[in-house]
Amino acid sequence: MIDDAFIKRYDNLVTYCVRKYAQGPVDDYKQDIYLRLHEHNFHDKNIPAYIGTIVRNYFYDLFKRKKDYQKQILFATNSAEIHLLYKDVCNKLSQLDNSDCLILYAQGYKYREIAEIKHTSISNVKSIIRRLRKKVNGSPERK
Repeated sequence: MIDDAFIKRYDNLVTYCVRKYAQGPVDDYKQDIYLRLHEHNFHDKNIPAYIGTIVRNYFYDLFKRKKDYQKQILFATNSAEIHLLYKDVCNKLSQLDNSDCLILYAQGYKYREIAEIKHTSISNVKSIIRRLRKKVNGSPERK
């Protein structure tokens, strides 16, 4: 379905759509987009709109897989910087009440495991973590 004439006709559109979501070199992204276009059969529908949708969904899927903490770690160039970033976040969290629940949660512990460590109920751990996450994210807490 995708041939040289198609690429020649729509390459500028694909490049434009990719540049809306990505910075820097776009060739790898364009190659993935052309693979996705090749997998789908769009039978002479509104091709520019279809390309825009494919590019948008590709980047939504790409961004969904990356989490916020991974974006912060990408800026750190070595393990010492990552360790300093981790210590800084832990220091800021330690100023909050019951911050050890959130730190354990961030380290990958389940609610049940945190409840066992803290000798409290699972629902209490859930509410503590929810409250702390709201404080960390800057959301006002309801009373």
